[in-house]
Amino acid sequence: MPPVDDSVVEHIRANLAVVTSKIAIAAAGSGRDPKDISLVAVTKMHPVETVRAAIIAGLCDFGENYAQEFDSKRRDLGEIPCASWHFIGHLQSNKASLVVGRASLIQSVDREKIARALGREATEQGIVQDVLIQVRLGDEESKSGVPVALAPALRDAILREPGLRLRGFMGIAPLLEADGQISRPRKYFDALKEVFESLRVEYCDILSIGMSDDYEEAIAAGSTMLRIGSALFGRRGT
Repeated sequence: MPPVDDSVVEHIRANLAVVTSKIAIAAAGSGRDPKDISLVAVTKMHPVETVRAAIIAGLCDFGENYAQEFDSKRRDLGEIPCASWHFIGHLQSNKASLVVGRASLIQSVDREKIARALGREATEQGIVQDVLIQVRLGDEESKSGVPVALAPALRDAILREPGLRLRGFMGIAPLLEADGQISRPRKYFDALKEVFESLRVEYCDILSIGMSDDYEEAIAAGSTMLRIGSALFGRRGT
């Protein structure tokens, strides 16, 4: 592989310092310890070289949205002891083998069919795969996530799979309300926090909400895991 560009490392390191500072301020404002909030760097559609630079800059948890891109990057990078991978995108059941056992956490389980596929693959590998339930926040049916009303049934389906361990819940606040107005993320985050508290079971300790544009509001709502891309790496293609 070509050497890592030092200027890219410094760019990411500077952005990380800004994000870390804002996390600390937001946590303090909510009476929380920033150490209780983890950061997943979203590297989807960024090249492998960016991931390598991010590792040098001090990041260790990385999120990918597409199974084939996830698989390709894992193969190109090889095993890096300090790197942990999260799969955070919509997943087809026939792609389960690309992520099970290779992602430390699959954050986007949104239907019973994928839960069964992941559980079957994990059992075949002889492992227990950590997962989150992705809940659909808002009314956009085109968005991934299980409707709130069906979340209890999905939780129970996951609990029936010996190869899966439910660690918590994930959600993405919609950009727009049903009337076309810009949404207020906090109300959606608060709603998911209620789901988290009402459906959590043993080992459920992760509430994955908050991205580059709304992570401070997510912290105030109780997020324990942030998924941040553009605030660290810039917009893709820039």
